[in-house]
Amino acid sequence: MQPIGMSQPGDNTLTCAQLDEQIAEARADAGHWAERDQSLMTRNTVIAIVGPPMLIDLSREEQIKHRSALDRAERLEYLKRRNACAS
Repeated sequence: MQPIGMSQPGDNTLTCAQLDEQIAEARADAGHWAERDQSLMTRNTVIAIVGPPMLIDLSREEQIKHRSALDRAERLEYLKRRNACAS
């Protein structure tokens, strides 16, 4: 899976309800990737303790995906404010 684009075609035509749905999805994705990142960071620590220290960060991809989902949610929140949608 590629990181989510901050803005996507058609964003400017989304209704307030659609923006709410997209924001919820982006936040759920961000939560998923944050949990995966934490799990991998824990595993990285265990690898370093059990064996010789390794300089690999298995969580980098998850961090990028987490940040991209948060950026997407922020962009959608901006559109929601711009469109004067109710919170």
